[in-house]
Amino acid sequence: MIDLEFRPSCFLATKGGMIEPTYRAFRDWDFAQSQQENVRQIRETNSIGAPSAGRLKDFGKILSRRFDTTSRDRLLVEAAQRGWPIDAWQPLLLWHISLSDPLLHAFITDWLFNLREEGIVLIRSAGAREFLTTYLRD
Repeated sequence: MIDLEFRPSCFLATKGGMIEPTYRAFRDWDFAQSQQENVRQIRETNSIGAPSAGRLKDFGKILSRRFDTTSRDRLLVEAAQRGWPIDAWQPLLLWHISLSDPLLHAFITDWLFNLREEGIVLIRSAGAREFLTTYLRD
């Protein structure tokens, strides 16, 4: 079920899922601290290996907007902390993102899966652009 409190994320479109930095951040997450304190710690230590201060700041925004580590996303954090290999953890993150970002959710369920059902296996960027333009206009 899609969580409508979330808005489509321009960060998701421009920066992607940020899988490796999120995995590193969650591996070191401290549940005894608030989410804000954890984000501040990440920004102070750059434990995710961000290449610039701007990227580090953006990553903090992404964590703050995309995740609720005190409830619905706690298991995602715990899986990283328990040493799940990133290859096994990544599908969980992508599934989470598809449920929490309405634009990605609609793109996958309303456009991409429909093409698959129609037997279309080769897609073009023009078609995706048309879907996104229509979605964002409505």
